[in-house]
Amino acid sequence: MSSHVGTLRGAQTSLYRIGIALARFVKVVLKKCIDLNLNMLNEVFRGEFVFGFNVHTGLLALGWLVGINVWASVHHIPTISDVDYRGRSEKAGSITFLVDGDDFFLATPDTPVYIRIRLKSGVTLSKTLVAPTANITLHQPYYLAAFVTGAPSLTINMPPDAIAIARWVAGEKEFWLRVTTPTEDWINDGGILQSPDWDKHVIFRLGISGNESADEMAALYAVGKANRPFNSNFFGEPANTEIWVDASASILGIYPDPSGTLKFNPFSADWQTTGVETAQHSTQIITGDASGVDFTGAYIIAHAYVLGRSVPMLDFQGLVGMVVLLLAVALFVMTRTRDKNAHAG
Repeated sequence: MSSHVGTLRGAQTSLYRIGIALARFVKVVLKKCIDLNLNMLNEVFRGEFVFGFNVHTGLLALGWLVGINVWASVHHIPTISDVDYRGRSEKAGSITFLVDGDDFFLATPDTPVYIRIRLKSGVTLSKTLVAPTANITLHQPYYLAAFVTGAPSLTINMPPDAIAIARWVAGEKEFWLRVTTPTEDWINDGGILQSPDWDKHVIFRLGISGNESADEMAALYAVGKANRPFNSNFFGEPANTEIWVDASASILGIYPDPSGTLKFNPFSADWQTTGVETAQHSTQIITGDASGVDFTGAYIIAHAYVLGRSVPMLDFQGLVGMVVLLLAVALFVMTRTRDKNAHAG
């Protein structure tokens, strides 16, 4: 009997993997179509179709783009900041995620879906927000607020811990988010639970201060549109999720050269991923299978320039240390000068 059960489970797993692979293939094809139509749409806006070619073709391209974008389910929309191309503590832009599909259908508290955001060009994080702990019960994630858009009747149904920052460590080139609620349960429409869709989105954002998050979310939370009043730390306090980076050992060039753009790369992995919350070093993290989340959008969060910044911003303790060091240097110079004058006399 056990052998039959094992065979059945093996077959189910194989079918699941085939299904995910097929879905990913279809999405890749669709994304290529989206890219093609974006190029066509750019030509429409430049007037090449309208004045040089064919209005009907331009409108057809626009309609095709609108229709096919229904398939693009997780859009990332970054802002762009200026950073020093060799700065040690530079603030990059923010990233807004807009979900309009059932991409996180696999997510549960026991089978989370992880989102890995990897920085490119050798850039690393310069601050730690969420550190790993050998004992998972001591782990202290940050939580991201999410809100729903669409018809007035829609309310959010996500628990406050549905989307968490699971790892964000200085010196590492990536940070990790964790989703623990399936998208089919994210939206409440008159008592009927639904996933995001083309006409109803769920949005969350990182790379901003706690005050900015509260300004954006508090009113939405008060009317049931958001699952939290702000991005918060483990203790429920407003949390700063600004993306501070270290480019001192990077290969960033100088903008507007293409090498002068800091890009990120999102990737989603299923519950087989291990070590995100507990591994001492990021190299010890074992990434599971791709979960089938379809990311689309812009990837640039900073333009690099020669701004002359090469040291981290100092906190109060650092400033005190700097003052003490300067006084010590001044005292040393004064003592040497006095000794020289004494010998000269």
